[in-house]
Amino acid sequence: MIRHNIKLAWRRLVKDAATSAMSIVSLSLGVACASIVLLLVQNESNRDQFHEKGSRIYKIVTNNLAGEESWERRIGAFERDAWPSVEEAIPEAELMSRWQYYERPRVVHGDETVRRHASYVDHTFLEMFDFPLLYGSSEALRSPHEVVITRAMAEKMAGDNEVQSLIGQDVGILSKKSGRKDVTISAIVETPPSNSSLQFDMLLHYDQAPAMASDDPYRVIEMVVFLLVSPDADLSVIQGRLDAFGDTFFEKRIQDYRDSGRWTKPESPIELELLALPDISAGDMLGDHISSVPTPILILLSIPGLMVLIAGCANFATITVGRSMTKGREIGIRKVSGAQRWSLIRLSVTESILLSLLAVGLGLLIAQVLIPRFLSFVPLPNFSIGWTLSAENLIYLLGFPVVIGTLAGLYPAHVISKLDTVKALAGEASPGGRNRLMRALIVVQFAASLFLVASTHIILEQTTYQQRIHRGYDPENVMTIRVPSAPHLAELLTARFVQLANQDPDVVSILATNRLPGS
Repeated sequence: MIRHNIKLAWRRLVKDAATSAMSIVSLSLGVACASIVLLLVQNESNRDQFHEKGSRIYKIVTNNLAGEESWERRIGAFERDAWPSVEEAIPEAELMSRWQYYERPRVVHGDETVRRHASYVDHTFLEMFDFPLLYGSSEALRSPHEVVITRAMAEKMAGDNEVQSLIGQDVGILSKKSGRKDVTISAIVETPPSNSSLQFDMLLHYDQAPAMASDDPYRVIEMVVFLLVSPDADLSVIQGRLDAFGDTFFEKRIQDYRDSGRWTKPESPIELELLALPDISAGDMLGDHISSVPTPILILLSIPGLMVLIAGCANFATITVGRSMTKGREIGIRKVSGAQRWSLIRLSVTESILLSLLAVGLGLLIAQVLIPRFLSFVPLPNFSIGWTLSAENLIYLLGFPVVIGTLAGLYPAHVISKLDTVKALAGEASPGGRNRLMRALIVVQFAASLFLVASTHIILEQTTYQQRIHRGYDPENVMTIRVPSAPHLAELLTARFVQLANQDPDVVSILATNRLPGS
């Protein structure tokens, strides 16, 4: 029976090809826009969810209520001198690892020198986090003279050769502080996905991390600490141990705050807290290479995507209802031939579901074509989205067309199945109530379309305004140079660059700012 209904529905769709094409195209455009928005939302909502032990991984965050600068008041890091004391303070931790991000050191391999994102970690890092080992030793990073690289970096280094051939080869790491250090590639791991808060091209042993000067005020962001707690660990006990550690380790700093008058309250100005991995945002990690779409942007993208989908669904339902109401004679003949009411309803719903399945399929193809183009407009490095095999995706891909097809086909199927047979054969049937539904669908469709047109106009006007507005300076012959986001690196590099630029007679003036005027 189902096969028979599908065959009949397909014949009717082919016979009325023009109307069928209109239904499919309108709904497919809505599905394409909704699919891209869905993938964006999924990418951000599933951030760091791929780590099997993620629910037991925490990061230690320092809240400094007496901090003068905004970046000082909430810091997810310590100075590296705190490491021995932190290890000893929390015996409930199964594993602990330090993490320090370093701004793209130069990597020398053969005759080629490139810059790559590097992070310094302990060997326990790869036991805590799920970055699958592809080639090499599972005991990687137990020696300070080893390096672990990602698949993406390995493919660029290997060229036409097999990536596993890099295992055991030496590379040079160049930095201004420590000069050149040669390390051996001991393992290759999978490249971190774009929705990972931990991004890197290579992992070096933490003992190789360049140390900051003892009087550098930015030493407080030198070391990030991650810990993996046991499944039955009492977090309140761990928090108590952190409080005791903080009172001891920051005792001198707290006293300096009190002596200088920066803190007069009886409670401690420095508090330590455990931040669960699922609660860590890209902004909590150092490094401007981490990809993340801000929540307000997601909301702004979701609204027009939803409106396009609503307009597509309304247009699909309008055409479905309209074409069903023109089949009075066909229904009359089927009734005379002995067709039952429920068989007529099933045939109409089957036709509608078949249409929606074709529309969703076309919409997914359109989305797949548009995604690379869409990503080219996203100002985020290492950012990517794509379909994965998951329950929510299967519900969307299979459940959505069935629901939309059923809803769009059920009402007209119910109405035409009640038509008077004689009037239907005479072409005089006119089911009551259909005009109100059609009008409601048309109103919804036009309302969504007008919203999209108005939004597009506003965006174009704002874009034109931003292009024409006077920024307060003449952009001719003005060059902007972006420096690393880590505060200590930005300050050092800016000072050195200003010194060198002032020696160039072709440089009229130079200044540093944390935000480009007019941006």
